[in-house]
Amino acid sequence: YAESHPRALLRAPLAHNGDNMERFIVGRQYLVVLVITVINLMGSAVKGATVLGLPQVMNDIFLGNGLAMILTTIMVGQLTAQVNAANCMLDFINNYFMLFTSYVSYGIEFSGLLHCVYLVQMIFSKITGKPIESNEPPRNAAQNLFFWARVIMSVAILCFACVLSL
Repeated sequence: YAESHPRALLRAPLAHNGDNMERFIVGRQYLVVLVITVINLMGSAVKGATVLGLPQVMNDIFLGNGLAMILTTIMVGQLTAQVNAANCMLDFINNYFMLFTSYVSYGIEFSGLLHCVYLVQMIFSKITGKPIESNEPPRNAAQNLFFWARVIMSVAILCFACVLSL
């Protein structure tokens, strides 16, 4: 597919190097949550809004609790991309925007913002007794220090966010 999908070829070796696929998924999930949050903030209903003269009960169901925005977000922001990606995998990633998205996802993961997920992964690994499989050599002391510093930072950010939202 080097000739038919050259931009996908730029991304494939990067994604399949070491544990980069896992890193991409962690960063991409953050981007998905970010996009959905922004869409919900931009599309939330104005207080007291009514739609097409529907009864107040219907307005409360769809606008009051955000059901209309949830449906819109899923149908417009997520479902279309998932269907396209499932049917045309190489075509879906054969553009420079996907390459850019990959680098942004790797950057988010590298920042350590979401490293608490690795702590959860380690806890579940200990509980189940199954080792964590990795495509990379074991970390050296400096890499371990950098990894655990990001885990601690991530847990601190998560705790701070939980305290603020409660």
